[in-house]
Amino acid sequence: MDLPTLPTQPDMDNTAVTLDNQEEHSDIERESGTQTIDPNAIILAEALTDKAISWQIHNCKIIKKTVTQDLPLPFLYHYDSLDDAIKQTHPLTPELLLQFNKPMSAHQAAKLIGIDEEVLTSPWHVKIIGSLVVFSEALQLAVRLHWTNTGKETQQVYTKDAADAIIAAFKDWQFFLVV
Repeated sequence: MDLPTLPTQPDMDNTAVTLDNQEEHSDIERESGTQTIDPNAIILAEALTDKAISWQIHNCKIIKKTVTQDLPLPFLYHYDSLDDAIKQTHPLTPELLLQFNKPMSAHQAAKLIGIDEEVLTSPWHVKIIGSLVVFSEALQLAVRLHWTNTGKETQQVYTKDAADAIIAAFKDWQFFLVV
């Protein structure tokens, strides 16, 4: 029985076969959705949430801050914020339904419904965007992250004052954009 022998010098034909196999392997990875990860790679999401890795805050900035009650909302938002008792005494009419998606102030919505302006609560519109640089001495890695309280243009928060609106808006902050 003859055993196959391996060439001791580079063989151009074998190189072509190796390249073809690598291309086939890449095609299989693309089709199956699996990827080979370099064993030295750091998966950032895992590293940032790993309790064994200590991160120090190097820098934190607020880039953009919007906290106001002056932005318009679709009529639907104003009407939905009313108490059920008021909704029963002022039901939706065909005229009101035509205004459902029209942006307006709380003053305009109260006038349209025919109620006192004080009855309609105007929410705080909050949008805060910032950046954060964290450093891990163990990994010798610094990362700049961007964060916000909402992915929408603003988050509507129903509180009495601006400080409470900011606190409420930050309960669900998130990272976004490029790391």
